[in-house]
Amino acid sequence: MYDVSNVIFRDGELINYSKKNKTTDMCHIDYGLGILRKEVFADFPKHEAFDLADVYEKLVAEKQLFGYEVFNRFYEIGSLCGLSELREKLGGATS
Repeated sequence: MYDVSNVIFRDGELINYSKKNKTTDMCHIDYGLGILRKEVFADFPKHEAFDLADVYEKLVAEKQLFGYEVFNRFYEIGSLCGLSELREKLGGATS
């Protein structure tokens, strides 16, 4: 409803994750907190930018990334509209 799904999460397990190769059976979206060991970045360039989604996709394929299903709406803050919605939810906080 608020964004395009990019995760298959079934029976408490992350089955598939991709922001590039989305499928019709993806009905969850990633959001929240990620805690990663530095070793997961070993296969990625040291001095070049890369998308964290590529790291997550690799970890899911290796069954090394775990998730927790929540049922509360997420609020993105990458746009003025999203930030405004979150501020409204938080009771008009401005900072």
